[in-house]
Amino acid sequence: MKMLSHTILVLLLMSCLGKVRGVQGETGIEEVVDGKSTPPTTTPTTHPKIGDAHDPDRFVSSVGMKTYSALNQTMSNLTGIASTNPRIQAAYADLKSSLPNANELNKYNASAQKAVALLAAEYCNEFKNTPARYQEIVPGLSASSINPQAIAEGFVRNFWGREDIAFQNEAIKEFLITINSINSGAGNNTQKLNKIVFSTCLGTLSSLPIWML
Repeated sequence: MKMLSHTILVLLLMSCLGKVRGVQGETGIEEVVDGKSTPPTTTPTTHPKIGDAHDPDRFVSSVGMKTYSALNQTMSNLTGIASTNPRIQAAYADLKSSLPNANELNKYNASAQKAVALLAAEYCNEFKNTPARYQEIVPGLSASSINPQAIAEGFVRNFWGREDIAFQNEAIKEFLITINSINSGAGNNTQKLNKIVFSTCLGTLSSLPIWML
């Protein structure tokens, strides 16, 4: 009796499976009804247009930069040259309209970059003519005592003190190349000193760590 009941149950299950069962087709699950298959029902996938994924408002940088007044004050603080210095005031007045006027990074274009470098150059020109100022950064620096390593470290550590130490160390290596090149080139020691102080000052003062917030 148990065997008969089991056989009937198996036959019923096979009958049901024969009526409706799913088989894997090339494009998906096909439904089989009474031995006949029907194509699967598919739902088309909608992909966004490429342009839709590039909403400029979603890619606003969280990094900012100093505006003209902050840049001017930063350069003054670092070099010790007063922003009220007549030469500085004249240069600032000429360059102000080209210096960044907003904190957004996309405002820093080629014109603004050039203006920052020119303002830094004016500060550095006054800086090289003021031994008391650059000797605060590099103690003992003079025409008779030019130490390239001390100069590179002095400017980078003092002007870029907030930057990562590894970043500073790499910058020091780069500045050393320029300083050594000037020091081994033509000219007397005073001329070399002036070139080294000016170029190292300009390289550090007009760079990204200065104008970034």
